[in-house]
Amino acid sequence: MDAARDVVLVGGAAARGAGWRAHAAPGSRASIAIEGPADAAVLRLDYALAGHGAWAIARCERAVELPLHYVATLVVSGSSEAVELQVKLVDETGANVWWWRRRGLRPRETPARIDFRRASLAFAWGPRSGGDPRRLSAVELAVASDAGARGHLRIEALRIGARDLAEGPPRPCAVRASSWAPGFEPADALAPEPGTSWRPAPGDLAPWLELDLGARREWGGLAVDFAGDRAPPARVLASDDGARWTRLAEDPGGPGAARWLRTGEAESRFVRLELDASDGLPLGVAHARLVPIELAVSRARFASFVARLAPRGRYPRHLLGEQAPWALVSSEGDARKALLGHDGALEVDAEGFTLEPFLQADGRTWTWADARLDASLAEGTLPIPTVAWQAGTLRLRVTAFATGPAGRSALVARYAVENAGDAPRDARLVVALRPFQVTPAWQSLGLQGAVAQIERLAREGARVRVDGRTVVAVSAPDGFGAARAGEGLEAVFAGALPARERVEEPLGFAEGALAYALHLAPGACEVVALAVPLHAETPPLPAGLPRAEAAAWCDARLAECADAWRARLAAIPIALPACAAEYEQSLRASVAWVLANRVGPRIQPGPRAYRRAWIRDGTLTGTALAEMRLPDVADAFLRWYAPFQHDDGRVPCAVGPGGVDPAVEHDSHGQFVWGVVELARLTGDRALLRELWPRLLRAVDAIAALRARRTRPELRGDPRYGLLPESISHEGYAASPVHAYWDDFFALRALGDAADAADWLGDAAAAARLRALRDAMRADVRASLEAVMARCGVDYLPGSVELADFDPSSTAAAYDPCREEETLDAAARARTFARYAEELGARLRGERAWDAYGGYEARNAYPLVRLGRKDDAHALLAWLVSDQRPPAWRQWPEILARDAGAPRFLGDLPHGWVASTFVRALRRLLAYERGEAGELVLGAGLPEAWVREPPGVRARGLPTHYGPLDVVIAADGPARVRFRFGGACRPPGGVVLVSPLDRPLRAASADGRPCPIEDARRVRLAALPTEAVLEAEPAASGPSDERGGARARTRS
Repeated sequence: MDAARDVVLVGGAAARGAGWRAHAAPGSRASIAIEGPADAAVLRLDYALAGHGAWAIARCERAVELPLHYVATLVVSGSSEAVELQVKLVDETGANVWWWRRRGLRPRETPARIDFRRASLAFAWGPRSGGDPRRLSAVELAVASDAGARGHLRIEALRIGARDLAEGPPRPCAVRASSWAPGFEPADALAPEPGTSWRPAPGDLAPWLELDLGARREWGGLAVDFAGDRAPPARVLASDDGARWTRLAEDPGGPGAARWLRTGEAESRFVRLELDASDGLPLGVAHARLVPIELAVSRARFASFVARLAPRGRYPRHLLGEQAPWALVSSEGDARKALLGHDGALEVDAEGFTLEPFLQADGRTWTWADARLDASLAEGTLPIPTVAWQAGTLRLRVTAFATGPAGRSALVARYAVENAGDAPRDARLVVALRPFQVTPAWQSLGLQGAVAQIERLAREGARVRVDGRTVVAVSAPDGFGAARAGEGLEAVFAGALPARERVEEPLGFAEGALAYALHLAPGACEVVALAVPLHAETPPLPAGLPRAEAAAWCDARLAECADAWRARLAAIPIALPACAAEYEQSLRASVAWVLANRVGPRIQPGPRAYRRAWIRDGTLTGTALAEMRLPDVADAFLRWYAPFQHDDGRVPCAVGPGGVDPAVEHDSHGQFVWGVVELARLTGDRALLRELWPRLLRAVDAIAALRARRTRPELRGDPRYGLLPESISHEGYAASPVHAYWDDFFALRALGDAADAADWLGDAAAAARLRALRDAMRADVRASLEAVMARCGVDYLPGSVELADFDPSSTAAAYDPCREEETLDAAARARTFARYAEELGARLRGERAWDAYGGYEARNAYPLVRLGRKDDAHALLAWLVSDQRPPAWRQWPEILARDAGAPRFLGDLPHGWVASTFVRALRRLLAYERGEAGELVLGAGLPEAWVREPPGVRARGLPTHYGPLDVVIAADGPARVRFRFGGACRPPGGVVLVSPLDRPLRAASADGRPCPIEDARRVRLAALPTEAVLEAEPAASGPSDERGGARARTRS
């Protein structure tokens, strides 16, 4: 490994020995060549980029230990359309990537030098979710484009140079000035004490203040508090020798004493501030401080810097490096989506500004940091979130909702302030318009989080224009003020309002505040309403209404919103007793969050980081909603997605605003086929299947063609034989594609489903061909699994050929939805999920260290139920329900950190695929279809408590593969459980009833006739009866807890 010193990757003879390799996105091309003499070799990267998200990479694998401070220097020339240039650092694990990005680069034949400093290095992706790299395994140079580009780059130099820089922020060791008035010396500008300042001598027409850093240092600007209430025109210059100066920044001056003169990434020994004395105003600097370079790199870092200097609560929590959850606010299908943060701030749209409340009473300002916080959903399950503050005897409730249909909606914020005390209270509600987001900086995937741009802010009657948006004060405000950067909300915290009605702020940090005086009798509550039109087509909103009229308008819109969501969720067929209320609430809210995440027909996993549609998420989520009697969601999604299929039959993994994602993921072809056929099974409607049948045939032909790459004679005996090629469909395989069994399970399901569909459509030849292909592939998959297990000495089902990884959440797909479990080795299946249960139990008991997990672990509940580990399944589900973020909002992110407040990437929130995974798991506790046997199994995952509490577990019109099912499962006495049936469900392979009681069965009857018992728990019937009764032994003799799983945690 190269030690922490200068690392030369290109330059001199380095390029020839560095082992550079070229890679490109599917559909794009890349090649590299080493040109020039041996001692001055140049790396040339030729590329042709095509399609959305296209890229080309030159990769050098080399172990490097980075110095503490460094700068990457690139000397580049070439010819091309505009591209995004990326320099990537890959850590020693190969899984975490950091990058420098330069957008809009147009290479020219004249070499240009580009310096990338350590401070501007950003985390790109990987399980670490942030931090700084120390040891590298590879360095990549990449070009990317969404519009296509063709050309070449010539890299004449690429090196990572160590910098000998001191730790901590830059600080001057000496200060000089052009002159100074008596009592106002240069050093006074650095003194922390208030009341001191440097002022130039009278008659100094070109005053300047100079800071000596003692050596060359990195810095990012100069923060200056000028003496007086106006900032004069000013310039910042830099020099290494104090003689030759370079101008870096200018400020025109104006109202307000505080300025940040931003220089960008700077490095020098000397820093000079020059003031313009031409207008004759008094000049002086009360305080000047150098800004760390990190602040020049990112507006978010600047905001975080300011927030950490302020009293806690005056800025959003995430600017202090703390995570807090948020809830989605949207009409179903709307492209505009707001977020309500757990602290009460409301982000009006992606990368948009926030409305943040403050409450003032008795000379005190209450912020989120001062109040006791709580959260709730309307009726416990509707996607209408509320944040509540308890501020002494005052209570503030912030409720956000969308009114109006998609494309014509408005965001409404309802602020209700209640006096819970015994005495009258005078208070003031301030709602600030702030250039910050609810989305934190570490969520910057596909967007820039933390801060929002507000350059222009102006009051126009009862409306406030915020750049191109409008905030409508439905409730007439008692006051308004706007502030520039540097002034912020200081006036608000002093009990007043900023003095201006409008501001223009080129730095983008303008702020405003609406104020409402409140006079509250004991027990009284006042409502203030604000609204933000989200579309040009949004109908006009009322503005400036008296309080009572505004509250009535707001509450009427809120009732309409609740009615619409309640009606949409009324389709959900499953009802649980009160002891399982958290499960039922989570089921209903999960469906609601999936619907709220939709954009038109698109099923999107989240409202911010994942604003795209994946066929994987879409089919699994869409069919989960079809099981909840909402088949229109999957139908619309599949019709929308189908035309993106490639000409060769392959189905793209994802489609975003810019088009098709070129990533190679081979689960997508099978998921598309399965999704269409599964919807037909659940609804009995084959119209979509007939319409898309030619596309389904092309998709299975693509699967066959892909598999043919691994059926060459020379691969016989190789574990890769008969599988699909390498893929990155699994998140853990992004760094290095592998032969993932996840892909193969979906391919097998697709081949079998397509064969069934061919039978339905009368194409017997196609059905026979597809079943033969499935059977051959099934045998190859099983042989491969067994070969990998033997080669690596493992007793579980591995996730991939190359890694033999233990990944039960991936292997669970063999159970649902792929129904391949009974074709796999029974002992390996049992051991896979027994180990999962053991490790889960150790986590729950605090015996196993863990840092984070994925909400997808809910997939394991169904295999656990199938393997007779019902208590372990409920331990898992109970943990997931208790670990919602927060529990009252009944939602999960994709990634759940043990430390919920840690500043780390969480995927998205609410995450729709995680939500639908829970929906699928809960449905299968009640009912599941068993493989190719055509059986319906009922009650296998139900705990005894659920059926013992009246009215038991109920389903009304539950969609199944065999028709809709009505069922009530309830205890009838201490040792008896009764199943009552209705509906048109007719399983061809019969029905299996599994007793939820914790004791073995002694007798069973169906429609009054005795029937045999299987394995002390089950009864198998040829058809659904009207009623069945299962009777248990009178004395408890249930299974022991000796399996060592998670059951000790939760016994439902």
